[in-house]
Amino acid sequence: MKVTRLSEASAFTPPGHFDMKALPLQSSGPDGHLTLVRSIFLPGGGTEHTCPPAAGSAEMIYYVLDGEITLTTDTQAIFLQAGDSALCGPEDRRSLRNNTNVPATLLIIIGK
Repeated sequence: MKVTRLSEASAFTPPGHFDMKALPLQSSGPDGHLTLVRSIFLPGGGTEHTCPPAAGSAEMIYYVLDGEITLTTDTQAIFLQAGDSALCGPEDRRSLRNNTNVPATLLIIIGK
């Protein structure tokens, strides 16, 4: 078993992200084939519209803990609020944007 305390997680800003912090909570296996990240997007914060770095090999589940976030793909924009989730495939180009005046907190599961 591996326990990660939120208070001990090291915050970072991934490439292509802005006005946000990611807190890696768990990663399994030597290649991190399953990863759990808590991300906090400040008002106006988000990501560039692209595939994730592991394009072609990762699915991502976004779960909104609090606040609101807009998930945009090549074909649609989806407004997500607390309790909502979305699954994106490895080939899906997407971006996230907090278009509100309050922070948004997401749990993100990355599966390779």
